[in-house]
Amino acid sequence: MIVAGYKHEAINRMGARLRATLTRCDPPIPDSLRLMAVQIVKEGILRGLQGHTEIYPGMKKFAKWGGCSERQARRNVRALENWGLLTEVSHGKGGRHSTRYWVEPENMIRAAMAMDANPHPDLIAEIRDMRADMRADIHPGHEAGHMSAGSYDTTPAASPSRVPVSRGPKITSGCTIGETWDLLRIGRANGAASASPSKQSTPAKKKSPMNGTPTC
Repeated sequence: MIVAGYKHEAINRMGARLRATLTRCDPPIPDSLRLMAVQIVKEGILRGLQGHTEIYPGMKKFAKWGGCSERQARRNVRALENWGLLTEVSHGKGGRHSTRYWVEPENMIRAAMAMDANPHPDLIAEIRDMRADMRADIHPGHEAGHMSAGSYDTTPAASPSRVPVSRGPKITSGCTIGETWDLLRIGRANGAASASPSKQSTPAKKKSPMNGTPTC
């Protein structure tokens, strides 16, 4: 199925806005992970508009999308699976038998919110509109309707309770998302430990052996 040129342009504009949004993640995520996430969202929407349910780019193309090594690309894929953006459908061994993935753009929005990237409501609406069109092309019986920004709840489903994060271990841009969450958990644990006041025992006063007068 051929996708109209204006839809290609809309997908590219959305990708540029999403790429800029993910630069605001706190803590920051590696550039390779950010670039891969954006390209996967674009590829998933484009394939959906073509009537396909899955993507199967292979690890070499993943690495090309992220501008990184295949080893780093594998780490990024695991992180994106944890986000819920990618779901492995069938496992392959490369070439024509590459692993197939289901792409869920909605979970990209939730991940951006969870990482304090603060996606603009217009971007959220744009991704959800494209997702609705994508599902309509995959399942012809599904009706794709326009979803305007602000007409729905943008709060992530089942979002964890927000806990203030202490500035504990330094998070470098080379961390994977899994390592980043581990550092956050360590920071929270350290913050909780420092928040509880320690009880200092008052040294007992000694009695002078001469007259029984307390001395320090």
